[in-house]
Amino acid sequence: MTLGQRIQALRKQRGRSQEALGEVLGVSRQAVSKWEGDNGIPELDTLVAMSRLFDVMVGRLLGVEDPDAGKGETANETDGTGTDDNTEDRVEAVLRRYVEQTAQKDRRVRSVRLGWISFAAIVLTAVFIVLFVTLGSLRKSVRLLRSDLSNLQVNVSDNHNKLSGQIRSTIYDVLAEEANLLSTYEWKITDLDLDDQTVTLCLDAVMKEYRPGYRMQFCADWQKLDETEGRTAGDWTDGPDFRSEITIPLNHRTVISIRVEDADGSIREQVVDPPIYQLHPDYFRLRAEHLTAPFDMTIVKGFGVTSSTARGEQAYILITSAFPDLIRPEKAELTASVNGVEVMNEIMTVTPSEREKRIFNASIQDTYFDLTLKNGDKLEIVLEVTDNLGRTERFTYSNSVKDGRLQPMPAEKPAIMP
Repeated sequence: MTLGQRIQALRKQRGRSQEALGEVLGVSRQAVSKWEGDNGIPELDTLVAMSRLFDVMVGRLLGVEDPDAGKGETANETDGTGTDDNTEDRVEAVLRRYVEQTAQKDRRVRSVRLGWISFAAIVLTAVFIVLFVTLGSLRKSVRLLRSDLSNLQVNVSDNHNKLSGQIRSTIYDVLAEEANLLSTYEWKITDLDLDDQTVTLCLDAVMKEYRPGYRMQFCADWQKLDETEGRTAGDWTDGPDFRSEITIPLNHRTVISIRVEDADGSIREQVVDPPIYQLHPDYFRLRAEHLTAPFDMTIVKGFGVTSSTARGEQAYILITSAFPDLIRPEKAELTASVNGVEVMNEIMTVTPSEREKRIFNASIQDTYFDLTLKNGDKLEIVLEVTDNLGRTERFTYSNSVKDGRLQPMPAEKPAIMP
């Protein structure tokens, strides 16, 4: 049975007309008629949409899989990418069949093109014979035609290889989605212990196809900053909504996977998400930006000439927390010194930002502090922030005035004070 015959049979089984099928797929009735008459091949995206509409595998539409293929199989453990040997074989089979189908169409197009090239060659040859009657001109014309034909063959080959790569990638995505065991999955941090350098994750998942008797176990494979590696497994939980808590060390990289046990005791394992990098210790520290925002600076260049720094859009310092529910600023103290002499010290007001949950605004009482500098002056601004866990971090800005301007310096990494 051809691809067109399979499309026609499945359409009739679903009680759809050619026009109704074309409307769902976004094509004309004539396009559906061409497919069923084997006078055309659907685009790959259309073929995938048709397989989902008919509730069949892409491989069955192309004739490389039985209708019952895939039932009763027990999934093997994968290499962490969700692709096993059986999936690779299926991808290769589906790719070969689709390339065979499209190759027939390419050959017809190529035949028409070559026919036109041959016709052009005859006409050009006749013209050159009549006009020039020279063997040299004829040979030159033939060489040009051969070059055009060679370029055409190279272009066809390049386009075919590019199309093959796109088809392979799309088929991998489709098969990976079909093999995914979960319909939803999420994680969040519920506890943090900085003394033990550990974090507790709450993991939630819902299976695509749950059956009574199924159990699930969450596992975390982690790698610490010193490259120490380990695996922490949670308790087995019952469905249909699976939830578990796992306590693991703060680390550089965490990969979460699930193990699903069915009623017969068979176990399938699958990686459920890209690696988690937000459990690095640096993510559990506050950050501060725009330390000069609360200052209105005037720089004296000499002979009564002055310049002023432009005021920013806001007069407050931004303090950021990656996990504001766990770590947030409770106190901020700002100090400014010129040439080592303290000129300003103020306890700032810290309020949550109305735009972004992770950001806190630290402002001074008078909005702006007037500061006058001259050439050679050295300015140092220090911000000390204490969080709800009792830790104090120190952020500094140090600069000097030269040629009537503050010379930029790279930001310094904050230090945690005891």
